[in-house]
Amino acid sequence: MFELRFFEIYRSSEYVNLLIEGLLLSTSLTIASGIIGFLLAFILAALRYWNVIILGFFSMLY
Repeated sequence: MFELRFFEIYRSSEYVNLLIEGLLLSTSLTIASGIIGFLLAFILAALRYWNVIILGFFSMLY
């Protein structure tokens, strides 16, 4: 069988660098998707508010 030895992850600089890279990537993806989602929601809400006929209908469907 295999052993789970998590303490070895924190002793090796290679694993610590990988964990930091993963943390930075996850954080940047989360921030980017939040900004894109906010902008999309703002645009769709503006289309509904200004009663743009065709685009407002599609934003309502979305």
